[in-house]
Amino acid sequence: IPAQAIVRRADLAGVYWVDHAGIAHYRMVRIGREWPEYVELIAGLKAGDQIVSSSESPIHTVQRVISSSADTPQQDH
Repeated sequence: IPAQAIVRRADLAGVYWVDHAGIAHYRMVRIGREWPEYVELIAGLKAGDQIVSSSESPIHTVQRVISSSADTPQQDH
């Protein structure tokens, strides 16, 4: 996934996962290999899960997001 999608809380890695209703939820993940622009996830998500890969402002749990593409939801203002 894009490295910018990783959110760190108390040294724990996570992402904002988006449910079927477009609501963001923080989910912890386990990172494998890392490259400058991408990271490998080895636990925490499954194929097809939608995440917030970038946002113009901070995302918060239970916040509705609107996708500008299949992989990059944005906040609903």
